[in-house]
Parts: sequence; C-alpha cells; structure tokens
Amino acid sequence: MPPESPRVLIVGAGFAGLGCAHALRQSGIPFLVLEAKDRVGGRARTEYDLLGGQPIEGGAMMVHGSYASVLDWIQELGLTTRKVPEFRGARFFLKGKLRTAFGVALSGLEPLRSSIQTMWRLPKAVARYDGPDVTLDRFLEEHHALPTATKFVGAMYASINAADPDQVSVRGLAEEANAQSFGLPWANYQVLEGYGELAKRRAQEFGDAIHLRTRVNRIEWATEGVRVQADGPAGLETYHAAAAVVTVSLGVLQAHAVEFVPALPEPRQAAIEALGFGHADKILLVFDESLRRTVLGKATSVASTRGSWFFFPYYGAKEGPVVLEGFLSGRRALELSGHPEAEVVESVVRELESMIPRTELRSHLVAARYVDWSADPDVRGGYTYPKVGGGIEQRRILAEPLDDVLFFAGESAHFAGEYATVHGALDSGVRAAGEIRESLVRRGLLAA
Repeated sequence: MPPESPRVLIVGAGFAGLGCAHALRQSGIPFLVLEAKDRVGGRARTEYDLLGGQPIEGGAMMVHGSYASVLDWIQELGLTTRKVPEFRGARFFLKGKLRTAFGVALSGLEPLRSSIQTMWRLPKAVARYDGPDVTLDRFLEEHHALPTATKFVGAMYASINAADPDQVSVRGLAEEANAQSFGLPWANYQVLEGYGELAKRRAQEFGDAIHLRTRVNRIEWATEGVRVQADGPAGLETYHAAAAVVTVSLGVLQAHAVEFVPALPEPRQAAIEALGFGHADKILLVFDESLRRTVLGKATSVASTRGSWFFFPYYGAKEGPVVLEGFLSGRRALELSGHPEAEVVESVVRELESMIPRTELRSHLVAARYVDWSADPDVRGGYTYPKVGGGIEQRRILAEPLDDVLFFAGESAHFAGEYATVHGALDSGVRAAGEIRESLVRRGLLAA
C-alpha cells in the first residue's frame, strides 16, 4: 500500500488504530498511521528483557470475555491464550494475613457476612442501580456495607476502574454493566506470547503505512479534508488526507496536547471533560526461585486494600523465578507517579513484605521495572471510568464524526459497556473505519 497518498490518517497505533487500519485495508482504502512512540500497541506494552525473552506485561494484561474480538486476532495470527482462574489461588490481605477467598469467609462472622456482600449482594445492587448519580463510597454507606465488604468492594471497583471509590459513579457502573456485549461465559485470558507480540504481528501487514516516532500536535479540519502536523524523526512534518481518525487517549485530549483547528465543538469538549480518566501504573518484579516456597509461589494473584493488585503470569510453574505484574491504581498510582524507579520499587516491595510476615524480599529481587503511564506524555494516565456526570451518553458524543472528516476511536469512545479494554478499543477502531467508508462514499471519493 503506497503511503504517499492516503485517504485516511490514523492518529495512534494502539489497538484502536490497528483495528481501524486493518478494517480500512480490507476495504481497500489507503491510509497512513502516525504513532508517537517507537513501537505499536499503545497501552499494550510487553517487556521481554526482564526474564530472558519471556513476556511480562507492562500495560494491558488480560483478554476480558470469551467472545472478545481480540480473540479472533489471536487465533488468526497464531498466538495462544490460557484461562485465568477466577478465585482459585487468589489471596486477599485481611487481619494481617494473606488468605484465600475461603479463608476470608472463615476468619470470623463479619468477614463471612462481608464475603456474601462482596461476592453477590453488592455487585448485583450496583448493576441494578437506578437512583441518583452518586459515588461508590456513598453507595456502600447507604447500602450498609460491612467494614470488610466496604474495603474489598471499594478495592475491587477501584482496581477495575483505575480510580477510587469516591470518584466512581454507581449510575455509570450500572449503565456500563447493562450495556456490555461480550457475552457469557465471562472469563479472563492471558496472551501467552504477550499483547505486544499481537500488536506487532497485526502491524506487519501494513508495512510502510505506519510512521513511528511521529507525534501529532495539530489537526486542521474542514469539510474538504484534514491537514495534520506532527513532530517526526526529521522535524516538523505535514500530512493531508480526506479524513482523520483520532485514537489518542482521553488523557491526551483532556490535556489539549493535540490542537484542533477549528476547536472541537463545545458539546464534544464537554464530553471529553465529563468522562473520568483514571491512573493505572505497572510495577514488574522478578524474584529468585527460592520464594516458590512462600505464598508467592502458590498464589495466582494477591490483592491489598491500598489500590494494589499483583498477578503472577507464570503461576503453576514448578521451577524458575517468581514473577509479579503489579497493578497500581487510583491515588496510589498518582502518589507514586513521577518518582524514581528505585523509590517506587522499594515502596511496593515494602508493601508486599507487610503482607507476608517474616519474609524478607529485597535480597531475593532479581529484576524490576516501573511503567509510569501517568507520567507518559502520550497517555497521561490509565484508562477511562464513569464518574458522576460522565457516562455512556458522553462516550457516544465523543465518538460522533465531525463534518464527515474527523472521526474518533479508542476505549474512551466505546459506548457498549467495554471501556478500558483492548477489545473495546479494537472494536471502536473497526466502527470508525465503517463510518469513514460511508463518508467517502457520500462525498463521492469511493465507489459504493
């Protein structure tokens, strides 16, 4: 595909941009992808150097749902997955000890009753909620959540939404839950070769139609087309096309890091500001094999109530290092963002030690990496969440095409209940590609 005369400019080579490019390619529509980073994948970033070439996820971690569209790509491109256990092997920190879900329920009457609230009553009440637009912490108080349930439900939704309970809208959670379309049975899956490999394999089909290290900073749009300016490897670059698809993160849009000329209409800008953009950073830790004799060698995941959640991507292995993909969310992530890597690693290792009495971890640490998405100028946070006043309707407004020349995609512009997911981003890119094709036909630039 010749990159000299694209019909469409795609801003961003995350999964929304890749999904859009793949759909346009299938329709025979020339395009050019402009990506700020030196790699494709966006917020899916796999590290291969910490464990001798084996993948550790520094960004997106899971495929969510048994019918997620990304599974089709995984199969087509020859990658593999494995299902992640829901609770088997999970550990929860309670009363100074890491406990299984069963152990939490058996640790006292209040934890037993809280387990029932956490697993069934409160999530169902959230999904059915149709009251005033209130935050999760207020909802838990009004529903008389027990202390342990308040901690774990708050931590659960905070982790999922990369925000704290006093920031997340319960009405928004209910809207999204009732709009979800990924089907049942619902499950999580790992991409065994890494999400980064999936993005790389998809991008290979585009050849020279992807320009890396090309950061878009200005988009001029009018009824006849678009003019895009970017800082590229050789300096300032200018591109023209019939249409452009904007797939940058909501954090970039909220920071006005891309200038739109003319400015986006007020309803569009209001929708951008109304949606929540949470903070979600990753800490990757590799410990030596001796720790397999501790709880870290037996768990599939470890959850605290401080906004931290640790997944063990190589759980079940009988030998080899103990690997943790730590997920830091909400205020916990924001507090650590911008600090030196060594300081963040020390803080997280201390947190882990506080949950494993009489176990010294520092001397067993082989490798570590802190992925500070909040400080990344091309992301500026984690992903979107519903905040009070910012729900599905704002996502629909954000996703609407402008003058048949400017289109929007990305997890923030997905309005079918699958925000903050790789497949939600991918699907939004495919949706934008369909809108572009219809637009080009209407404008007489493409045969029907």
